[in-house]
Amino acid sequence: MVINHSILSTFLDAMGDYDEEFTQELIRDYLSETSRIRSDIYAGLASEDVELVCRAVHSLKASSAVIGAQSLSELCGEMEKSCLLDNLEEVQLKLSRFEGALNQVRQELGGFQKEPRQDPS
Repeated sequence: MVINHSILSTFLDAMGDYDEEFTQELIRDYLSETSRIRSDIYAGLASEDVELVCRAVHSLKASSAVIGAQSLSELCGEMEKSCLLDNLEEVQLKLSRFEGALNQVRQELGGFQKEPRQDPS
């Protein structure tokens, strides 16, 4: 299991009254944000912008931890440590694992998503 459902449930419980629509929106926002962050990581690596890469992996580390994507969060933590040491080569070496972990999270969270409701009009 890629997503720790206990962590995700704890987060949702802490949010108070939530419904299925809120959960769907949260997942859509996370997935959208991961795409943006992934682009930032690659852009930062291409331009050798350590700050951009570091900021991006830090952000993904935190948001992944909140939704229970522990493996992805831990990997982002490793990548962040490499950034803090100005070692973008080490970050590059982790990209294959990063892509695999990210795809697993997307696939599992995609199973939670339903099609947005259509207005019957």
